[in-house]
Amino acid sequence: MTLKLDVPDDRLGVFQRMKRQLPLEVREDEQTLRRMLGYLKLGGERLVRQYVAALKTDFPEDTVLFKRRSIDESLDEGAGDGEGEEEEEGGESLSDDDDVEED
Repeated sequence: MTLKLDVPDDRLGVFQRMKRQLPLEVREDEQTLRRMLGYLKLGGERLVRQYVAALKTDFPEDTVLFKRRSIDESLDEGAGDGEGEEEEEGGESLSDDDDVEED
């Protein structure tokens, strides 16, 4: 499969050089090459180098980049907004995780 990209002549050398630095599994991936070309046009060689470095970085399988709240959590927090503010200002608010001893 041959992919035809419109690489400007003045950036062809940089594009080919950076393409050789890509990991083998994404070297012929159309989406990766298009992104690389876009980064080259927008930010130059430096931005493409950062993109290639990010592709080369190994992340553990259980890495979470963004922790999103579930809908239930955000609804629960929205219901008690007025009550919790007074406790937080005094500095003595207790969370659900704190152990509380009852007499």
